[in-house]
Parts: sequence; C-alpha cells; structure tokens
Amino acid sequence: MPKANIKTDDNTIKNLLTRGVADVIQREHLEKRLREGKPLRIKLGIDPSGPDIHLGHAVPLRKLKQFQQAGHHIVIIIGDWTARIGDPTGRNEMRPQLTASQIKKNAATYLKQLFFILDKKQTEIVWQSKWFNKFNLQNVIDLISKFTVSQLLDRDDFRERQKKELEIGYHEPIYSLLQAYDSVMVRADVEIGATEQLFNLLRGRDLQQLIGQKPQDIITLPLLIGLDGKMKMGKSLNNYIGLLDAPNEMYGKIMSIPDSLIMDYFTLCTDVSTAKLGHLQLSSGGQITRNIKMDLAREIVALYHSNKKALKANVEFVHIFQKHELPKIIPTIRMEPWPETLAQALIATH
Repeated sequence: MPKANIKTDDNTIKNLLTRGVADVIQREHLEKRLREGKPLRIKLGIDPSGPDIHLGHAVPLRKLKQFQQAGHHIVIIIGDWTARIGDPTGRNEMRPQLTASQIKKNAATYLKQLFFILDKKQTEIVWQSKWFNKFNLQNVIDLISKFTVSQLLDRDDFRERQKKELEIGYHEPIYSLLQAYDSVMVRADVEIGATEQLFNLLRGRDLQQLIGQKPQDIITLPLLIGLDGKMKMGKSLNNYIGLLDAPNEMYGKIMSIPDSLIMDYFTLCTDVSTAKLGHLQLSSGGQITRNIKMDLAREIVALYHSNKKALKANVEFVHIFQKHELPKIIPTIRMEPWPETLAQALIATH
C-alpha cells in the first residue's frame, strides 16, 4: 500500500510530469515509480556563480516544490567545486573561474532565497566539497577513464566552438563528470535541469549504471525567456526579474514582458491551475489583454511578497501608467552642500 504522505493520484503525477516540462527520461519508468508511493530522491545541482536568484532560476526550484508537496525528498547540491570550473553549457568561450571565497559568499545569499520557494525543513543541502575535497589524482583518473574523449566532447557547444576555432580548455569537459558523480554520491532517483543541461544529466545516468546503481530518471524544463523576449533570463543581459526586486519594480518588469511570453510565465512562474490557464486563453480568444498581464503580475508579486503588496503594486501601476499621475510616494534626498551641476547631483545620489 502507498504511504499516506506520498501522493500517487493521477492529477499529482500528471502535474509532476507535464506542467512546464520539456521532456522526461524515462517517462514510463518514472511514472511507475511515482505510483509505487515510495519517496524518491530528487536532485538539483546549483552552481552559485552569482548571489541572486531570478525567476529563471526559480523554474526548477518550483518543480522541486511540486515534488516536495507530493512527499518526495529534495536534495540540493551546492556546486562549490563545479562552480570553480564553470559550466560550459551554452558558452562560446571559456567561463572565468571563481575563487572559493566568491563561491562561498554567493552561496550564502543564494541559500536564503532558495527557501522563498522550498520548505527548508524538508530540503537536504549537500556541498560537493564533502566528497571532492577527498579526491586525489587517482580518483580523478578513475573517473575520467570511464568515458572516452569523443563522449565528453559530443555536445553542441563544444562542436560550435571547434567549428569557429575557439579554444576548449582541458578542464571544461570534466564539468559534466563532476556533476554526474554528484548523482552517484547522493544516489539520485531523479535529476531536474533545464533543457540545455541534458548532456550533463545524461552523464549522471551513465555513471550510475557503470558503477552498478539504478540510473536516475531525468526531467528537463524549458528555459525562461527574459524581458527582451529573445534570450534566456540572465543578469548579464539585464533582462531578469529578481526574487529580491521590490514589489513595484517586480510588477512593472512583468508588465513589460512581450505578450507572446505571458502564458509561458503563467505556466512556469505561478501556481495558477491548468484549468484556469485554459480559461484565460479561451476568454481572451488567444489574445493577451492588459487585464491578463496584470493578473500575472499580481500572481508573481504575491508569491514572493504578499497579496497585500501585490494589490498595492497594482494600484500604483494603474495610478502612474494608466492615469498618468505622479507616484504616490516620491523619494526625497537632502544634499549639503548643494551640488553646482546636474551631473554632480546625479553622481551624489547614485
């Protein structure tokens, strides 16, 4: 009999395997395991390459939350070793390596924001250094000997760089093996990642099989496109919505999203039911109205702030951008001595 705290109903399993999901490997196998009612170990690896989380980072975290609410065990790997290498995925050049102190500092703020979404009491946090600090040269050779050079270089970003005669560092292909080894160490049943992470996720599955573990199933999620409507959300492109953004700022950014992305944001970034998503599309005749976009903005602001602050941000947005009135709260700054030029004033208040 299924354990009482593990949800095995059709709606829960359908939501886990389809809501905002790009692909599942192996779908039939994972669905069968979910119906058995036993808690699975769901893994997500995070490289703290920056201090802040944005809505793009939140997409896999929200999928983890769904598994957590269904009663499964969440394992977050803090990639304090892989972050030193830098994930080559999607890169057309070598990523600058971070220092251990930079990684530790980034991870501290990253972890605080992580629990805006996940239940801290039900989340296992593991640092890679727990095992990689004990690695010696023999361990490294044993690990890389399990794969061929062609296997490690058989990824789109490496092939593109080779075509363009761009350098590939010896250390870069090892990234996927270190991430794979994480799956072995935590005995992951399922690993979650973005579609662009598929190569790395598959290596974890391969390595588990090679050493005699049951291979993890894989769930890939689509990349969240940023405010520019073209590139994936990222701070370096300044097309992001941060979880720490103030309510009014978050609301305004969401209202600037291209209409073509609104339903994706509803699916990936909110808890709005699938039934309501279908109703939104039908009621608007497929056209995104201002009211639908405002619904989205309120939903997201409420998730990371509160319903009260979401409604207040809504009122302020209408006040400024629809009624074309001045903000109700205008910050004032007192400067002594008074600057002689506008440029000096701008510098002084930056």
